[in-house]
Amino acid sequence: MKVVLLDLETHFSTPQVEEAMDLVRETTEYDLTQPQAGYFHCLSKNPDYHVEMALTEEGFVTAKCHCAVFKRSKICPHAIASLMILRDHKIRNRRVRSKSKHEKLLLDEVLRKLNITELRKFISDYGHSHSAFRAEVLAYYLHRIRKPDYHHLLTDMTPMDKFGVIKLNRNNLKSVRNIVSILLRQAQDLLKDNALPQTIQILEAVIHHLYRLMIKVPQFQDQLATELKHALKLFDAFCQLPMAPRLQKTALTLAMEVSARDGFILLKGTHTLLRSAEPFILEKKARIAAFQLVESKISLENPQRILWACLWLRWTRVWGIESKHKKIKTILKSSTPDILTELQSQRAYDDILFVLSNTRVEQFPQPIAHHMLQIGLKAARLLGDEKSGQTFAYALSTIHHDKDAWETLFSLDADRAIKSLTIVQEYNKPNEHKEVEDFLLHGFQLSGQKKMLLDRLAALDDIHQLMRYDSSLIASHTVALAELYARQMNALRDTYGGESVRRQLTTIVYHLKDVDLHTLVMEEIKKMEKTDTQTNTASSTIKGFIFDLDGVIVDTAEHHFLSWKKILKQLGADITEEDDRHTRGASRIESLEYLLAKYQINLSQKEKEHWAAKKNDLYLLSIEEITPRDLLPGVLAFLLDAKKAGLSIALGSASKNAKTVLEKLAIENRFDAILDGTSTKKSKPDPEIFVKCCKAMNLEPGEVVVFEDAVKGVQAALAAGCKVVGIGDAAILHEADFTMTGLDQSTPTQILEKLK
Repeated sequence: MKVVLLDLETHFSTPQVEEAMDLVRETTEYDLTQPQAGYFHCLSKNPDYHVEMALTEEGFVTAKCHCAVFKRSKICPHAIASLMILRDHKIRNRRVRSKSKHEKLLLDEVLRKLNITELRKFISDYGHSHSAFRAEVLAYYLHRIRKPDYHHLLTDMTPMDKFGVIKLNRNNLKSVRNIVSILLRQAQDLLKDNALPQTIQILEAVIHHLYRLMIKVPQFQDQLATELKHALKLFDAFCQLPMAPRLQKTALTLAMEVSARDGFILLKGTHTLLRSAEPFILEKKARIAAFQLVESKISLENPQRILWACLWLRWTRVWGIESKHKKIKTILKSSTPDILTELQSQRAYDDILFVLSNTRVEQFPQPIAHHMLQIGLKAARLLGDEKSGQTFAYALSTIHHDKDAWETLFSLDADRAIKSLTIVQEYNKPNEHKEVEDFLLHGFQLSGQKKMLLDRLAALDDIHQLMRYDSSLIASHTVALAELYARQMNALRDTYGGESVRRQLTTIVYHLKDVDLHTLVMEEIKKMEKTDTQTNTASSTIKGFIFDLDGVIVDTAEHHFLSWKKILKQLGADITEEDDRHTRGASRIESLEYLLAKYQINLSQKEKEHWAAKKNDLYLLSIEEITPRDLLPGVLAFLLDAKKAGLSIALGSASKNAKTVLEKLAIENRFDAILDGTSTKKSKPDPEIFVKCCKAMNLEPGEVVVFEDAVKGVQAALAAGCKVVGIGDAAILHEADFTMTGLDQSTPTQILEKLK
């Protein structure tokens, strides 16, 4: 139905028009809404009808009703009545606007003829009892006066007692806010017209007055904050425009004067005045003054310290000013997490990266450090800083096991992402932390590290995790996957019993059928049942492992060699790599005596003890930086597998600092016994240390395998009656039962098979 809105009666018959007019009179509860330009909805509750209308600029209108009559005949009383309601609404609004415009023109003409004194008297006599009229006068006409004094006008309009004390209450507060709001709207209009001198006049008066009120009547701070936020946003927009130096100076003076007030309040979610005026702070003297003002605010105990600290850090970055106050740095150091959170809310991403580049995140508790790194990663991604993004993502992945951060790292540097998985795997025993296992399995699957995924699933011994991830392994590791399923199903059946286990096994069998592994797994289970007895008998002869420290678990031999090199240098000799081979596995005094004899240096016993102690000090200093990352490849996995196989584990080292090194490597709790140079009187090749290790484990020497990298160590182990695996060059360690280059080259089960 399409008609001309202002000429409805010509489009419908007289009975239709009369029926519609009756309906309009009956319509007592309705809403006429305009969801968008040119579209209207008439929704009546009494009587019930809903009509949608579209009005064109030419005056044509179409109507659509949702009643059955309209659907059948495309016309109904509801639609005609709604059109009449819409027409009345448009005519009424036009009349109101016309009258308002006429009144404004008349008032404009009157006020043009008033000077400031007459205007002030007029407002004092008449405006105090007519706050709405007074606000209208201020908003639309004061800026027309040559030199309007907004400061005095705002003061005059603020209720005070005879002593000059501000007396605001709920009733007159509304009038004051109304005046300020209309003034700010006028400032906004002036700013759009690029009338900057007039704009800053209004803003200067309003901002000063609002801060004065917030300090004097703090009970109304929440209400006044609405107008103050508007004023601050206008000031910030003003400061971003090109202007004359005189106006820049005015804006900077306003920012400094207001910020320096006692009790000055920073509003959250807005730029501070000083931050807005920052483009005008160009001279070194002015920057130092502003910087010191901010420092004075930070040193005070107040809840806005964080906001001031954000500005201080920005200026430290942008201006390169360094604070001389240690107290400020101490305050900021303890508040860094809160500062980062605030900077994130301000979207100050450059400042976030600056703060984190000068912060040791690891000194904070782990949940807080995690949050700080997440903020840094988000900032780096938004700024497109890939280097910082990799750094934060790597820390979040390696330390906090953050899957989202790892995915980011994988997209930036796949090799580094895989390295982080390797580190996390080596430093976390299987099944210690659920979030670690979820992180590792997710990473292995996403990066396509199928062998690592399979190995971790095997170490977890969790058949439910195996069912979750087997889809990634079926194509490439079918046989190994079937063996793992068979082993875990056997363990589940042997360890538990009852109806619950039967239901679990049934679920697993159905799953295996779905992925076409059932037949292969059943065959593997049968094979295992046949070989279990033989395997148990073969491995029962070896019950424990003993490890040397240097060269087997960690490479501290280099630290020993460099320490001896420094000592002999002071004694007038330069030692060589050949000397390192002769001192490995020997005690400190024996090593010193060998070197003294070779280079023909004579020392008394007291002097020998002195230089041996000095060498130890150098060695301890050099190993201070040792971390779990210094473990030789495969060590942690080998220790875990040995424990899982039910073997006892001991350390047998000639080093008197072995326990210290193990603590730094974070593996001291992996050993059942630790014997070092402080536990024995005789050094290798004497078998004393290995004999004592066997006794500590309650095992016979024939039940123990020793892992050694030095000839003297191999000889000592053989003399004790133990089996020996040489770690290193087979030509040098030829006396060992067999050799390999490192613990990552084999597994405990394979070692037992070779020595069987």
